[in-house]
Order: sequence, then C-alpha cells, then structure tokens
Amino acid sequence: MRRHPYGDPLTVSAEHDEYLIWYCKDEITVPQNGVYSVSGDNLGGFIVTYRK
Repeated sequence: MRRHPYGDPLTVSAEHDEYLIWYCKDEITVPQNGVYSVSGDNLGGFIVTYRK
C-alpha cells in the first residue's frame, strides 16, 4: 500500500461499489464527504479506504 499515496490511490471494484485506497504516513488525508475508514498499519502509517 505504501506505493499508493493520496495522489495515486489504488482502485478496487466490488459488485456495485468502487473503492479508492491510499496510504498516509505523517498526515491522514481524508475526503470531506462520503464514506471512508482509516486503519493503522502497525508501522506508524495509515490506510484510508473510501467508497465512491
């Protein structure tokens, strides 16, 4: 996931939904609107999953 920062997210499609997933190290960047989750990676970083 570290290869996918906010500016270059990983796109995942599942049935009728599409998700953008990115890695944040120092600062967590999240969308202002929409449904998202933030998970720690146990190495000091975070993974953000955003449902489009």
